Amino acid sequence: MWRKRAPFRTTLDPPPDMSVRLVVFDVDGTLYERGALRARMLLELSLFALRHPLRFRELMVVREYRSVHENFGPDPCENLANALLEQVGRNLSIHPETVGRIVEEWLFRRPLRHLRNRCVPEVETTLQKLRLRGVAVAVLSDHYPVLKLEALGLHFEHTYYATREDLNCLKPNPRLLSKILSDQQVRPIECVMIGDRDDRDGSLARAVGAGFVLYPDRRRRGSLLDAIDEAGSARSPS
Repeated sequence: MWRKRAPFRTTLDPPPDMSVRLVVFDVDGTLYERGALRARMLLELSLFALRHPLRFRELMVVREYRSVHENFGPDPCENLANALLEQVGRNLSIHPETVGRIVEEWLFRRPLRHLRNRCVPEVETTLQKLRLRGVAVAVLSDHYPVLKLEALGLHFEHTYYATREDLNCLKPNPRLLSKILSDQQVRPIECVMIGDRDDRDGSLARAVGAGFVLYPDRRRRGSLLDAIDEAGSARSPS
């Protein structure tokens, strides 16, 4: 007796139990290799400081800004971007405007040339397949990400960042992802967050009840798309 064969399904077709309607990507360390970029920028900044010893404090400002940002905390504040600059200025006794110019140059402008077409290939392929499935995609970054995305050769219809006037808080404050879910009219159970830090991206996803995929993750078997499918299936209502 012949058994009825299951219908053929390509990898572009959504699994029958997939409930994901929105995938939110972190930017730094997820869309590109953060370690490689930091190594290039550290070399460039160190050579600059050697050639211009009177501007050595720029190296100090960059290091201090990263430290302040890492330890700032997730509570909302009136103007997050200025609050970060002011804290660095107080710590180093430097005017916040000077801090802002240095941070803009070394953390936001100069890195762009090192990001040209350096998007992680699997991420780019995954984005294409998600769009073919009709799944919405968005990015959530700590800072205005559009210039980085352009350098990477990526375009997102939905772009969110922590220093936006209507957000003004860092991960893992649930306000960030709740705003995206509200704007896109998606339930938490229908959303998966992709990020390279479980303590920030993962905690944020869990705080609102969304799925989470750690990426990159050397322990993971299968593709990133498989991981998204798995996260979506695990959260599908029974």
